[in-house]
Amino acid sequence: RRYFDLKNFTDPFKVIAGIGQCYKIIKKEKPNMRYPEFLKENGTIGFVAPSFGCSTEPYRTAFNHALDKWKKEGYGIDIGPNCYENSGVGISNTPEKCAEELTEWYCRKGNNILISCGGGELMCEVLPFVDFERQIPSGIWDIQTIPI
Repeated sequence: RRYFDLKNFTDPFKVIAGIGQCYKIIKKEKPNMRYPEFLKENGTIGFVAPSFGCSTEPYRTAFNHALDKWKKEGYGIDIGPNCYENSGVGISNTPEKCAEELTEWYCRKGNNILISCGGGELMCEVLPFVDFERQIPSGIWDIQTIPI
């Protein structure tokens, strides 16, 4: 947090010193970071709406433009049932149905990555209903969800 303070950008030497501090901490702590693979050519992108979806404008049009661009680039698209849903209050659907969608799309073998098509403010309401035992038989949740 302190490295992104506006005062630091007025003095580039503080920014450089902060970067050096980060490298020292990482070298000392050696965190066990797992990095996902990059999305391969012609891979499949799964879209879910575990919170707010893309049922209203301007989100629907922007989402459709993004889908068109990814399709033109050769990627497969797998859209969850809640992406265009508007049944919930401030959330795309009921928390139970959003959790069901997240579980189903996470477990699909054909999806290389998952992207949340909308916001995430109410995703905390979904978590009690997510089937973690089904998603994480290994005990490690390796989800690659990226809000756009």
